[in-house]
Parts: sequence; C-alpha cells; structure tokens
Amino acid sequence: MDVKYKAYGEKKIAPQDLYQGSFYAHALGLRADGGPPECVLVHPAPAGADGARVAVRTLERAVTARIRAVPLDLRTALAELGGPDPRAVPARLFREVTG
Repeated sequence: MDVKYKAYGEKKIAPQDLYQGSFYAHALGLRADGGPPECVLVHPAPAGADGARVAVRTLERAVTARIRAVPLDLRTALAELGGPDPRAVPARLFREVTG
C-alpha cells in the first residue's frame, strides 16, 4: 500500500506511480491464494469517486501484478473521527482500502 496526495479522482494515475506500484507488488506482494500480487494506491477523493484498476501484463498477456487506486474521502473520515464512535473509523477505513 502506498498513500498518494494526488487528485486521482480527477486524472489518470501518473506513470511513475504505476511503475512504483508495480515494483511494490512484485517485490512485496506474495499472495496466499496464488493470485497476482497487488499494490493499493490510496488517494484523496470526494465520496462516491471511482477507483482505477490496472493490470501489469507480460507480452503474452499474463497478469503478473495488479495496481488498484482506492479513493478516500478525507472530509468524511475526519468528521467520523470527531463523531460518537471514533474507534470504529480505522477498521472501516482498513476494510475499504483492502477491499
């Protein structure tokens, strides 16, 4: 996982972040289920924003890694932290990010 303070809800993922995510996935992403490793790029975005998904493929089209951009609504998260049950917020955010 990598946190980016970039407006990926409004633009495409920058090539350098795709390269970095691909490297992280390949270097650190062993999966117990045998699927391709994945890197998650968390970025600020308004509520309801879609996240991008990118598959890293060989020339033979085999998927060797996945990169997933996950939007995080910072205003909502901060409001929840100031609300009646702030201890529940980190677990909810973790579930959102790890999907």
